[in-house]
Amino acid sequence: MYTRILVPTDLSKASYAAFKPAMELAKKFRAHVLLLHVVEDVPVYAHHLGVSRKELLGRIVEHTAEAMRAAGKQLRVKNADLIVRIGNAEQEILRVVKERKVDLIVMGTHGRTGFARTLVGSVAEKIVRSAPCHVLTVKPRR
Repeated sequence: MYTRILVPTDLSKASYAAFKPAMELAKKFRAHVLLLHVVEDVPVYAHHLGVSRKELLGRIVEHTAEAMRAAGKQLRVKNADLIVRIGNAEQEILRVVKERKVDLIVMGTHGRTGFARTLVGSVAEKIVRSAPCHVLTVKPRR
């Protein structure tokens, strides 16, 4: 039923909650797993750090990929593609879904409610509303 499973992560414990169910589903359906992290674009003041914006983004992407590899190893993720994108999380998740023909998104939620949810917003909620495929959200264990 599923051939490509996308697991967006913000590298938080809440987002890691989606890794195990995603891998179990991938095993059951013999699906390929894609791990995605979206780096928000860096502010214009990168030059104050003594590097160009491009160089700073390159370092951030490199560091993020390493953090994803470490998390994947710790959470026993096998044979997954690691994808790091720069931009808006919701837009990049939907772009990867389209480009890679993803048929299931498995993503963790932070479980915020009330004012905190209103203030921060919910990428997971936006994806559930706009994704062209099935979306499974996973709450972290307390």
